[in-house]
Parts: sequence; structure tokens; C-alpha cells
Amino acid sequence: MENAPPCPRCAAPSLGTTFIGELTLDQCDECEGVWFDPGELRHLLDEGGGAVQGTELEKSLETEVVREEEPGGEHLACPRCRNGLRRYHYGYSSEVLVDGCDAGCGVWLDDGELRKLFRYAAKAAEELDPAVAKMVNERLDALAVKREERRERFIDSLVALDDKPGPLRPFGELMQAIATTIYKAQRRFLP
Repeated sequence: MENAPPCPRCAAPSLGTTFIGELTLDQCDECEGVWFDPGELRHLLDEGGGAVQGTELEKSLETEVVREEEPGGEHLACPRCRNGLRRYHYGYSSEVLVDGCDAGCGVWLDDGELRKLFRYAAKAAEELDPAVAKMVNERLDALAVKREERRERFIDSLVALDDKPGPLRPFGELMQAIATTIYKAQRRFLP
């Protein structure tokens, strides 16, 4: 069994587990920050603030975070890969700064940042025409399916190289590793 990762913010020795519906999140019992693996934050934001009612994460909605940090440099370590987390504006247009792993492992939210993100998501939803929102979501879903299909076809072609005897076998293994790294890096840009 894998050891629980340490907290990137306060360096508590391990993150606890919080369950919200089908999501299993890592939350620090000390500073109450939360780690979201790829896709989890977007899923939770799509569900809305009601999804966290009655959970350990509900406390995060009561806190108003104030940080003087700016986007950019690495200042925390990813609890998964231990590489640096980079501070950026969620959705590239919000005022909410979050910490994302450059390797695509996920996103760290400090206590109170989830509250700001729910506000941002609610405001963005109000401002977006429902028909346009539906069209955008359908297009994003279709693009995600196509990207995954391309990735699977590419990996299958590399596996075919890997199955052939001779000098191309190590090339296939190398290309599989490169493709996996690229895929993880691409996922970093989709919060």
C-alpha cells in the first residue's frame, strides 16, 4: 500500500482522505488544503457547492483566503511527484490563484480557494447564455473524446512496434514513455 503524500503547504507528514460522491480527495488535516487529481476539480465545480455539504471539505467554504502571491514561480512541491507546483490563475481569466503540477499530477487548493472557485464558476455560468454553455460543453467533451482516441491509436501503434522483434523494439518502449509524458503534460492545461 502506498504511503499518503505529505502536505505541500504546511509539510504535515501525510494527507488524509475525503470522499465526495465518487471522488476521493486528499485533504490536509492541519491547514485544510486539498489535492485534486486530474479532472477532479472540474468535476466538483460542475457538481456545484452542494456536493461538499456535510463533508470535511465544507469547512473550506467557510474560509476567505487572502494571499499576496503572484502567478509564476514554484514555491510548493507536488505531493505526487515532488516536482514544483506553479501558481496560475484558474481558467486563465479568474482572480483565483491555484497551484498546479507542471507534470500534470493535479492541482492544490489552499483552504478557502475552493470557495472562490465556486463563486467564479457560478458567476461564469450566470454570464454565459445556456445555449452557448451547452454547445461549449458538448464541444469540449467531443474534443476530449477525440484526444483520447488519438492517444490510444498512437499508443497502439507503439505497442505494435514494441511487439516486433529486432532493433525497433527499444524504440517502441521509448516512444510509449514519451507519449505518456506528453499526455500527462497536456492534461495539466485542462483544470
